[in-house]
Amino acid sequence: MQIFDTHVYCFPKSLLSALPQDARSTLEEVVKPLGETLVRASSLGQILPEGLAKILSPALIQKTAPVAGLLWDSSPEVWLETSKAHHIEYACLHDYPPFLSRESVKEVCKQHQPGKWLYPESILKEKDSSEPGAFILLVTPDQYEEALGLANTLKAPIIMSAAVLSALPSIPIHPTLLTLSASEPLDSIFETIRNFSNVKVCTSWQPAESVFKALTVLGPGRVVFGSGWPLFGEPYENAIQRVQTALQWYSGENSANHFSAEIFSENAYHLFGVKEEV
Repeated sequence: MQIFDTHVYCFPKSLLSALPQDARSTLEEVVKPLGETLVRASSLGQILPEGLAKILSPALIQKTAPVAGLLWDSSPEVWLETSKAHHIEYACLHDYPPFLSRESVKEVCKQHQPGKWLYPESILKEKDSSEPGAFILLVTPDQYEEALGLANTLKAPIIMSAAVLSALPSIPIHPTLLTLSASEPLDSIFETIRNFSNVKVCTSWQPAESVFKALTVLGPGRVVFGSGWPLFGEPYENAIQRVQTALQWYSGENSANHFSAEIFSENAYHLFGVKEEV
């Protein structure tokens, strides 16, 4: 099974690189179990009282989760090994300022897997700049009009969070990939975008229950795989398994493979305008 992973972080250097290998290994083994726990906790925002949800905001977990990449080796070389081991054909590498600039992400993609590792285009780029990025990463609602203009020019999709979507005056009609925000009820999010087939949702950092809900409301054609690697060090297989579990709930164990290709690769091929290699 070929995979197109739409949500990856590659940090060039671990904060723990100065520690002896034994100490690093011990610390990693202590922290790794947190990964699955935090993914499970991402659904807390849907059931907690509003006041408590703001204090224990799962959205805060999602925003800070990429920092995990600084705790152990999530370098481009390690990601390349992970990609080969799991048949990942394409990947969208995200930035994470100030630790990971868009320019550094672009250089990593060009050096390691040009045309296969896709990088975000800067909304503030010069209009005559060459080698545009493959997608527009919208972080704040106030940049939407500029992002939309650039996305139309480049014929590139926009990736944004549900929180940003909620702050926009209207639902985008441009091809959009939505990263789910656990601080808002998924029922509300999915109902809001139900009739906008151009808006797809990413599975990154979502438990199987949330992916199942997306499949039920939106259908397999609008669910796109993303891992959120390095996943607090948990095995990459966990991200795959969460989606496969949701598919089994949705279509039954014998029919799950029927939709696997759509979610793990085909929907992303279409969204990002790349062709599957035969």
